[in-house]
Amino acid sequence: MPKCSKNHHFKMTATTLTTPSTSKTTRKRRSRKAKTTPLNRTPKTEVITVTESTAPARVRPEKPNLTWEDYRDDAKVRYEIHQYEVQELWNDCKWVYQQSLPYVTKGFNYVRDRFNSFKK
Repeated sequence: MPKCSKNHHFKMTATTLTTPSTSKTTRKRRSRKAKTTPLNRTPKTEVITVTESTAPARVRPEKPNLTWEDYRDDAKVRYEIHQYEVQELWNDCKWVYQQSLPYVTKGFNYVRDRFNSFKK
């Protein structure tokens, strides 16, 4: 009989390859049953009757909290903030362009020269 590296013996037949059965059987674990204890008390039930609605009434207030001038001033301030942020973004874009221009030009010239040298 051939042996494998783990010293298991195999029984070879013409059509199947089987291993010998082991004598160990898997042990079935017993599940515990929950203890049932009767409740000696009955739950107290209280009856509550609701006579009035607890939801607030949906009524439009007579006077709004903010005036038209408040809204207008707020819109103006927000627009000024927007303009400032866009201007800063544009300045950052220009800075990136100026900083990357020498590297991009150098790379372009290198690729153009290499292409022309292969072309000859």
